[in-house]
Amino acid sequence: MAETGKVAAFALSEVSTEYDLNRASSITSGHVASDGKGNVFLADGFKTPDIPILRMTPDGKVSQFAKVTTSSADSGFAVAPDGSLVTGGNDGLSRVRPGGTATPIPSTHPFTRPEPIGVRPDGTVIVTEDSSVWSVKDGKADEILAFPAEQGRARATVTANGTVYATNGRLPDLHVLAPGQAPKTVTVHGTLPGAGTPLSETAFEGMTQAGDGGVYARVLKDPQKGPAGFVYLVHIDPAGALTVMARGSEEAKSCPAGQYPALDNPCQLPWFLARSGDQLLALGSVVDPEHKPTPALAIRATFK
Repeated sequence: MAETGKVAAFALSEVSTEYDLNRASSITSGHVASDGKGNVFLADGFKTPDIPILRMTPDGKVSQFAKVTTSSADSGFAVAPDGSLVTGGNDGLSRVRPGGTATPIPSTHPFTRPEPIGVRPDGTVIVTEDSSVWSVKDGKADEILAFPAEQGRARATVTANGTVYATNGRLPDLHVLAPGQAPKTVTVHGTLPGAGTPLSETAFEGMTQAGDGGVYARVLKDPQKGPAGFVYLVHIDPAGALTVMARGSEEAKSCPAGQYPALDNPCQLPWFLARSGDQLLALGSVVDPEHKPTPALAIRATFK
């Protein structure tokens, strides 16, 4: 448990001796998602042709949720309100229930590599593919947002009430699509200490929902604008106010288990973000030259 104002670094390898959570959260082959109960799901993409999907509870118990073929889940997954997973891969969209196999989800759009990023309370699946955001409900697919193709893949997340936050990877604007409301754009405002660059030159590298209806995000200086320097874990509330939760490095550095000042710590900030209770977990094994996995980080939520 992280203290307020600090990040708690811990070794994923010590959470379970039976399952390799470092490998399952590797940014080269893994995918991570979480549900409203604080469970974190990780897919071990290194194991083929069948991918084990692991579940880690808030108290650190790890088990195998299901096992699916690579083509069913190699582009990601999201947790549905009923506890099932919606997975995406070369086979399109599928649904996976505990201990079960992947069952295809029909769609009027022929997805080739969809990434499910959330499921609304009414069962609508929200999917990104390339530079577009799609909704899929009762087999009908609708493109609800499209960014210019040359700007790369869309990034998005879905909050508990079904609101979609989406971006083309650049700040300061977030596109917000709430159920039953017209789309709007929220301008993110705040400062990144030590960044030496405006928010307009900052890039998103991941988002996940926050408990207040806003989002958590991993941001850094846009790589097209030069070396990143610091990487930040931030909270963005529904009005666009940005609060920096932690500041770390983009480079691999030694970070023994322990607690460090959130805005001045020696840790590399991992790739994937997942909510677990009142903690934000940053996971994602980045191997340094000595083949030491990057420690996971836990940060206490900043909103009330």
